[in-house]
Amino acid sequence: MDDGAEIEQRGRIDKFIRLSGIKPTFTVTSGGKSLHPHLVLTDKVEIKLRTYFSRMFAIALLGDPAVCNPHQPMRAPGFFRKEKGKLQVLDSYSGVKYSASELTQAFEKFFYSE
Repeated sequence: MDDGAEIEQRGRIDKFIRLSGIKPTFTVTSGGKSLHPHLVLTDKVEIKLRTYFSRMFAIALLGDPAVCNPHQPMRAPGFFRKEKGKLQVLDSYSGVKYSASELTQAFEKFFYSE
């Protein structure tokens, strides 16, 4: 998420957790105010389904649609962002992983609760 203050971004993540029943596996800060939450699957899926999940997550969090591009690099913690002069930091880690079925149900729950 690039839009909004950090507190607003955290509020969107909290709302997603509350309404969907799932929480990000981990969240990375980008060396600025942006939060980058990630969901991890238990099994490999086709790129089409991975892209679908990325789109649903970006829409749910009012995130940057660029993250839906399969070629978009993931923001990984511990790396120095030369262009920003800042370190990317692990903000939170839950370790939870989800099946494709669990994610599908969670997104349905989130969007139908709106």
